[in-house]
Amino acid sequence: MTVAQTTLLAYNDLKASAKLGRLQAEILSLIQERSDLSNRDIARITGLEICTVTGRVNELSKAGLIRAWGRKTDPRTGKTVKVWRAI
Repeated sequence: MTVAQTTLLAYNDLKASAKLGRLQAEILSLIQERSDLSNRDIARITGLEICTVTGRVNELSKAGLIRAWGRKTDPRTGKTVKVWRAI
């Protein structure tokens, strides 16, 4: 990437994050750091209730900031769950 492209990407990240609530920004930051997290993983790491995490993840997904990119087995439930990646 050129300097202009990276500058534009940084600007767009700042612009998008300015519109996010505290919990949305916290979850987005976590997903940006690690792209192998399910909703339950995020809840465990942040200490938030799963219903709170699920709502914020859905909002981030609808805003086009994250997307489901894979699946893994949840060790607690044994069910297959989505994992998230920042866009």
